[in-house]
Amino acid sequence: MSGSELVKSQSESPWVEYGDLGINYDPVNLCKGFPDFPPPNFVVEALISASKNPAAHQYTRQYGNPRLVKILSKMYGQLIGRPIDPFKEILITIGAYEALLSAFLGLINPGDEVIIIQPFYDCYPPMVEMAKGIPVYVSLKPPADYEHRPVSSAEWKLDFQELASKFNERTKMIVVTTPNNPTGKVSGLLKGRIA
Repeated sequence: MSGSELVKSQSESPWVEYGDLGINYDPVNLCKGFPDFPPPNFVVEALISASKNPAAHQYTRQYGNPRLVKILSKMYGQLIGRPIDPFKEILITIGAYEALLSAFLGLINPGDEVIIIQPFYDCYPPMVEMAKGIPVYVSLKPPADYEHRPVSSAEWKLDFQELASKFNERTKMIVVTTPNNPTGKVSGLLKGRIA
């Protein structure tokens, strides 16, 4: 069976390529989620204990376990200074890829533009395109002398004039990764700049 045109149009992910190299050469795999050490015993014991609870062996609410979303609602409501409805404003997913794809598919209409701050994870553009959106790129800028000295992640800057020039009536969202990969920049890049 042949894949869809959408699947055929996607390029190979570097994560797959590096994951395969990790299998073939048996190095310490720094790809994603492959530590070369076991978890602490207290984590293993907590997992064993949780697995003995009969309530853990059934499906939960599709958008997230009620107890979990209530706790997250309270915690994040305090952090951002407003109430969060645990049953309408929180979605629990199995990982970032699923969360991003759900957001893109749920919010983007054909022709909507999504501004993506570069560098970014390789999945962002194909996910936007899968939702029939159009990726638009704005790069973080290193300092002018970055080729001649070590550069801290804090020195990478966003050009707000360039960002502003990308906005138009079709702009639907901005994707900002923090900490940024590969720079490691942790920031409130857009804090106080975008409503």
